[in-house]
Amino acid sequence: MVGYAQGSEALGRLGGTTPMSPDTAFAFFALAAGLLACRPELGIVGLARSEGMGGALVRRLLPAALGVPLVLGAMRYRLVRSGWLQPSTGVAITTATEMVTLFAITWIVAVWTDRLDHARRQSERAAAEQSEFLDSVIESLPTMVFVKEARELRFVRFNRAGEVMLGRPRSDLLGRTLYDILSSEEAAWREEADRRMIETLTEAVTSEEPILTKHLGERTMRFRRVPIFDRDGRPAYLLGIGEDVTELRRSEARVAELHRELEHRAEQLQASNRELEAFSYSVSHDLRAPLRHIDGFCDLLQRRASDRLDDQGRKYLGVIAQSAKSMGQLIDDLLAFSRMARADLNRGEVDLDKLVRDVGQELAAQAPGRTIDWRIGALPAVSGDAAMLRLAFVNLLGNAVKYTSTRERAVIEVDASLSNGEVVVCVRDNGVGFDMAYVHKLFGVFQRLHRNEDFEGTGIGLANVRRIVHRHGGRTWAEGVVDGGASFYVALPGTVAVDAGDSLRGAA
Repeated sequence: MVGYAQGSEALGRLGGTTPMSPDTAFAFFALAAGLLACRPELGIVGLARSEGMGGALVRRLLPAALGVPLVLGAMRYRLVRSGWLQPSTGVAITTATEMVTLFAITWIVAVWTDRLDHARRQSERAAAEQSEFLDSVIESLPTMVFVKEARELRFVRFNRAGEVMLGRPRSDLLGRTLYDILSSEEAAWREEADRRMIETLTEAVTSEEPILTKHLGERTMRFRRVPIFDRDGRPAYLLGIGEDVTELRRSEARVAELHRELEHRAEQLQASNRELEAFSYSVSHDLRAPLRHIDGFCDLLQRRASDRLDDQGRKYLGVIAQSAKSMGQLIDDLLAFSRMARADLNRGEVDLDKLVRDVGQELAAQAPGRTIDWRIGALPAVSGDAAMLRLAFVNLLGNAVKYTSTRERAVIEVDASLSNGEVVVCVRDNGVGFDMAYVHKLFGVFQRLHRNEDFEGTGIGLANVRRIVHRHGGRTWAEGVVDGGASFYVALPGTVAVDAGDSLRGAA
């Protein structure tokens, strides 16, 4: 084929044989190329197809090595045959052109190869730095990290945290399988799980397993295993991340146990409260009959024997009657307090502004002859039980009226504010106040900070207030100064609306 391209008959008669036609020569050339293509992974074809440096050089140099001489030779043949060049001159020009062309090709390939090599070195350096950084990260992790090769499941990587957790050096594990460090039975089921995950190409599996350590005994480990695939999509490694969750599981078990115990105690407490409320209700109800007898016979005795009794006797009889009435009031308050715990909440929109003003007017009417300055600000509407909230403010405002009875001019203020999703209502007065050292007793049953001779009461009112507010999901607290007034706060969750109103000032 070269002979025909160069016009040389000598190349067509190799060994003095009969010359081969161009078609036959091309057929033999195609056959030879086909033989090479039959096994593309071998020989020059395999090298040309490779992704390495050799393949890149073959792909760039081979076309030039075959094509340049052929093209230059054909050009020289045409020029000599046409008389443009002498044969010797044509050979010289062809040789010089081939040298320059091959030098240029060599230069270009060398520059390209150098750039590739520089990029490769940079890539290797970056890969080394990344590998070093990754090694540092893996070694610094507080959790166990290990890597197994997928075929035999031998450990090829193990970090420092894993050594600490297991209490054994990584040299005991690297290059070994689970059969080398565990019993055959335990190693079998653990490796079976790993192989099942690899064979099914599961992306990740999380499990908790008991692990026997050398220094801490049996521990509960939570493992997350992830297969790592090669470029062909086949599993090459198995990455495992382990965390000691022994204390966490113990804490969860303890919390569950405490929760069960708390539920049991809550049930016992509820049962005790029900029994106590039933007892209180029964006792209070049963005490009504003898009190009615005492009160009734005291009244009869006063009518029939009043003229035969001296002043001291009539005083004694009055004390008995008054004590019976006080006991009756106490029983009524206890019954109300008991009912408050059992009664259902009938929630609705409650206009505190109207409710407080109505209660203030009723209390003002019950205190004839007193000068009371009511200062009621704008109060919002809230969600709650109207009857219960009315009882709470009857107690709060009633206490304000009662404990300002020693003042020539009583001042009772009621205002509200919004804070952290709560409506905070404050009832403030200029009464006798109280000592803050005993503030913790204010809202208890039968707890009173003043003598009954000074201010009558049963010690149930504020306890009722706290119970009502707590049933609404709210809070109560108080502040006071001896002989300097008191402030009682009620915080109720959420608001419905705010309706501004003018201050109510009344005097009776």
